[in-house]
Amino acid sequence: MYERIAEAVADNPGVCLVIGAPDTGKSTFCAFLASYCAERGLSTAVIDADVGQADIGPPATVSMGQVAGVHASLADIAPAAHYFVGSISPRGAETLSVVAGRRMVDEAKRRGSDVIIIDTTGAVRGRMGRMLKTAKMDVLLPAHVVALQRENELEHLPLRHHGVPALRAPALPGARSRSRWERAFLRRQRFAQYLVNLEEQTISWDSLILRRTFLLSGRPLDRDLRLRLTRALGDHVHHGEEVPEGLLAVVDGRHRREAIESVARKEGVDRLILLRREDLSDLYIGLDDERGDCLGVGLLRQIDFTCGVIRMGVPPGLVHRVAGITLGSIRVSPDGKELGFSPAGLRS
Repeated sequence: MYERIAEAVADNPGVCLVIGAPDTGKSTFCAFLASYCAERGLSTAVIDADVGQADIGPPATVSMGQVAGVHASLADIAPAAHYFVGSISPRGAETLSVVAGRRMVDEAKRRGSDVIIIDTTGAVRGRMGRMLKTAKMDVLLPAHVVALQRENELEHLPLRHHGVPALRAPALPGARSRSRWERAFLRRQRFAQYLVNLEEQTISWDSLILRRTFLLSGRPLDRDLRLRLTRALGDHVHHGEEVPEGLLAVVDGRHRREAIESVARKEGVDRLILLRREDLSDLYIGLDDERGDCLGVGLLRQIDFTCGVIRMGVPPGLVHRVAGITLGSIRVSPDGKELGFSPAGLRS
């Protein structure tokens, strides 16, 4: 059955979207399909769109690799390009996930790939799963949709999309369920692989473009307003800006929503956005070249608002190519431990 699907894909090259719930063997099938097409002489690429359990490239990215020969695992495929999503879940990052897939398909086509296989996340349930998979089909326009399922968990999805019938198959034999702990452990290993040998760099923020964040996008607050906010919050305001959404302030502590809303009303603004300095420590970031393409990943260590510099960890030899950074929404230690969500990086 799986070989018949592979034959159908190889006979009609194009984009192949592989869909399935967690632990149905999607990654293993994608490796088999890529090897089959490459052995048939087709230029083949695999896009790993599973931001939480990435095999190709770092976590929280959508990465593309080109296939040469037989690969038992997607982890054996070297990444050739990335799109930084900055989240380990597609929930809340649906738009970025779809954009990432489109960018990587375009890059694979630019490099001459005949067959482009997309390994998706296991987010298939409920409204979010339906909307995300439908949007990917609308934007990526696959020539083939492969559906791997155990029972009927995919039947609510529009598997026949734009006239393309789904190639259905049961979950791969031997595909076993991973616990949440196992998934977190594997992700920590992948994070550490990309973060353990970073070089510390200090760069003027004037020389960098900051993407997907409120920070450094607005007009600095005057001294009097900063002092009023400091008194009202009972917390030192290290940095403040006027942004289209309201006021942004960087502080030390946590504050109750009611207190924040009360200060916003007193200042006559729609919204007061508070970031803690901790939110900007060990923040996972994408490193961008001058065109905005992702070169790799690193860690934002600290923003020194007094000196106007950004301290960050960058892979060796990469700093001279970094023209901008894209802020993620997760904090990670250099050994790969997840430290929690950060609101500094904007998502969908």
